[in-house]
Amino acid sequence: MFSKIKKINFFKKTFSFLIAVVMMLFTVLGTNTYKAEAATTSFGGQLKVVGSQLCDSNGKPIQLKGMSSHGLQWYGQFVNYDSMKFLRDKWGVNVIRAAMYTNEGGYISNPSSQKEKIKKIVQDAIDLNMYVIIDWHILSDNNPNTYKEQAKSFFQEMAEEYGKYSNVIYEICNEPNGGTNWANDIKPYANYIIPAIRAIDPNNIIIVGTSTWSQDVDIAADNPLRYSNIMYTCHFYAGTHTQSLRDKINYAMSKGIAIFVTEWGTSDASGNGGPYLDESQKWVDFMASKNISWTNWALCDKSEASAALKSGSSTTGGWTDSDLTTSGLFVKKSIGGSNTTSQTSAPTFSLQSGTYDSAQTVTLTSSDNDSVIHYTTDGTTPTSSSPVYTSPITISKTTTVKAFTTKTGMTDSNITSAVYTISNTDPVKQVSAPTFSLQSGTYNSAQTVTLTSSDNDSVIHYTTDGTTPTSSSPVYTAPISVSKTTAIKAFATKLNMTDSSVVTNTYTITNETSNSPVEVEVEYKIENQWNTGATVKVTLTNNSSTPINGWKLSWILPDNQSINNMWTANYSIKDSAITVKDMGYNNIIPANGGTQIFGFSINYSGSNSKPESFTLNGVECQTK
Repeated sequence: MFSKIKKINFFKKTFSFLIAVVMMLFTVLGTNTYKAEAATTSFGGQLKVVGSQLCDSNGKPIQLKGMSSHGLQWYGQFVNYDSMKFLRDKWGVNVIRAAMYTNEGGYISNPSSQKEKIKKIVQDAIDLNMYVIIDWHILSDNNPNTYKEQAKSFFQEMAEEYGKYSNVIYEICNEPNGGTNWANDIKPYANYIIPAIRAIDPNNIIIVGTSTWSQDVDIAADNPLRYSNIMYTCHFYAGTHTQSLRDKINYAMSKGIAIFVTEWGTSDASGNGGPYLDESQKWVDFMASKNISWTNWALCDKSEASAALKSGSSTTGGWTDSDLTTSGLFVKKSIGGSNTTSQTSAPTFSLQSGTYDSAQTVTLTSSDNDSVIHYTTDGTTPTSSSPVYTSPITISKTTTVKAFTTKTGMTDSNITSAVYTISNTDPVKQVSAPTFSLQSGTYNSAQTVTLTSSDNDSVIHYTTDGTTPTSSSPVYTAPISVSKTTAIKAFATKLNMTDSSVVTNTYTITNETSNSPVEVEVEYKIENQWNTGATVKVTLTNNSSTPINGWKLSWILPDNQSINNMWTANYSIKDSAITVKDMGYNNIIPANGGTQIFGFSINYSGSNSKPESFTLNGVECQTK
């Protein structure tokens, strides 16, 4: 009997060997369209949740880092095999999030086309040995229960087709909002969807959104779901969400739940404004310290601060650093990608750091032609919004100068700095204050104002928006045209002298609105709306030929509305009149169609009506 078994095994082995040879020949000679190849980044196999940590198949904590698509119905062309392979090989990305919107032209109105896009992305990720998040991207529909039956059918189909692959992660509700809460809405929805997935796919990670646009992970931690391999998503935008949201995450993890940041941006919560790189770095460092996996919003070329790619970039990868936005460069570096273009040289200082007994002049230079130097003199880190260096800097008191260089087609230089201590405490003569060619008063037509100083070689800085001028304010070089009621404030500076006092003249132009064309257009757009609230985006367009330096927008708030919060602008309310003011870094509205954008959320009762009229800096605006 033993001999018979040996013969049978011999024939089995021989037959298996012949089959293997035939299959190898077929593979070499046949037409092979399969794209799978060895991954160049870490793939941890079957993921699992251990306590508050995402772990690989060996139970070792793992941090996934990657990119989220924008809405597939708008920017789905940027997520494909070639672009994902480039992100994997050149940036070190090991996870891709496919954001399939439910509303706004997404799955509910176009289920077949959206499903095909998802399937193509998932299969490409499997072929590339990358993880992929299938995102049921609720937003304007607010409550995940609105389309829970469609969600159940969709995720059952995804689990049937892809549940056998350890690459797949399910995100069952992106950002519940608009009064939707955890206990009454989101948790019951999760308890309906998760069993439907688990009946088919018992192992792969499922991510659940939380209330207030997936920020209330602390609330979920106090009343968690009772399934294995469940994570909770927290979303943030660096210009809006800071330490208080990190505190929520710390609390949630201390309660034993696992967090996955499936969406974050370097901008504010509108997707625009910024980028806020200092706060973004705090978030990246925090997520690294907690081993929190993340995907950044968004892999697209949309004209907004959070987009990773500049307009017109390739849809199939191959991006150099010159194709990336400031946000894209930051995120690439945060993931661990390598530079593909050279870095511009850091600026050099004409004067070394040190102690001096009198005022000094510092000149900044760059060895790269056509480069631009941005600098600060208050010790803060300079950004692309900081003043552009155009002339020598006068140092009359102890000052820290920081600067960096930018150039098109190159990455920004490192930041260099110098500290100058002025030790002379002897009294220094003060430069004379500027004089105005026209006295303050009321005039019935536009006027021209000339500023002069009695001190030769002095420099006059001024403002026309009522704010106090500083050394970063415009330098007076030509007469100022006053065509509307304006407060001009000015002071003079001179080397080795203290600055003059600030002088102010106010000019009231009585016919400024009746005879002058409307040159500023206001677009008040309700972006998302639910029963008792909404988010609003306001765009200010300057159609004049003159930049607006400093802006205040005013309107009457309807009685049934109240402001909840605002981003990229400051506001004050008196009675029902609201005044919104720039935040300093965004005080300029460029001429000839230049824009500034801010946003806010409101609570309301009854109908949500738009304001009837707006004034900018006291002048009535055209509404769009």
